[in-house]
Amino acid sequence: MKNNASKFFKQCQALKTHFKVLLSGTPLQNNFDELFNLMEFIDPVKFDSSFRDNLNQIRSDILQNQSTKTLRQEERSPKPEPDGEPKLEGE
Repeated sequence: MKNNASKFFKQCQALKTHFKVLLSGTPLQNNFDELFNLMEFIDPVKFDSSFRDNLNQIRSDILQNQSTKTLRQEERSPKPEPDGEPKLEGE
């Protein structure tokens, strides 16, 4: 179920049932695509390609926010001086 382009995923999608249950022996690996594939399998109408696009936008926003936060933290961290004493920006 990890790869929505796989033959297995497509065959599972083609199953016509009233109910679907997912059992996993492995945890999700912090992967939006894997999460989306599982949700798409459960309900392909609700979790369609526009949902995937929205999920990808959220992921992009989160990554951008984390990157910006990291840069701000690096800018505020003390800078070592040649004599070994840290000096804060603006001192």
